[in-house]
Amino acid sequence: MRAVADARLSEVKERLQATRDYLLASLADPAAMARAPLRDRALAMGIVHDKLALESGKPTQHIAIVTRREVEEMDGLAERLAKALMEQSRRTASNSNDINSLGE
Repeated sequence: MRAVADARLSEVKERLQATRDYLLASLADPAAMARAPLRDRALAMGIVHDKLALESGKPTQHIAIVTRREVEEMDGLAERLAKALMEQSRRTASNSNDINSLGE
């Protein structure tokens, strides 16, 4: 029974791969482009791609999870960066004033 299911899954994957390849090729085919809107063919390719990913046990979306500690670390980094930029700006302004006073 398991062998039959595995064989069927393999067959479905092969068909999905062939369909995806056909649709991908049609995106560059001028004759196909004239017959069907690009949006429709691109949408079909995306659906086939997602189905193939599902059948292969791969994710169809990627979600980032950020911990509270990571957020706090990013906040600290942003704060240090802001202070460094303000200090650099102050130094640049001070140097500019020094240069301007030399010309007076």
